[in-house]
Amino acid sequence: MTGSNGLILCCLCYLLFKFISVFRLSQITLPDLDAARSKGCRGGDEYAVVEGILGRRFPIYPDAPSKSKPTGKMRQIQYKLHPREAGWLLKVDKVMEF
Repeated sequence: MTGSNGLILCCLCYLLFKFISVFRLSQITLPDLDAARSKGCRGGDEYAVVEGILGRRFPIYPDAPSKSKPTGKMRQIQYKLHPREAGWLLKVDKVMEF
């Protein structure tokens, strides 16, 4: 996603749903990005599920708000699913920059 939709997804917690049975869905919560992980994030997030891991990738922008082009680097955050009492929680497993 790009533009304001990508920024909203990048900066706010959003909800996912996991199919548990034919008649029951369970809420999955994606945690907010902390200050270190959100640094340079201005949207353009891409999401993919690979081998049971949710991957989130976005371009990194310079700290200066006047700079409108990304640095050329990407940050990738990998989440693993953990059960909790009422639903599921995605927790950060790895953070990579390339």
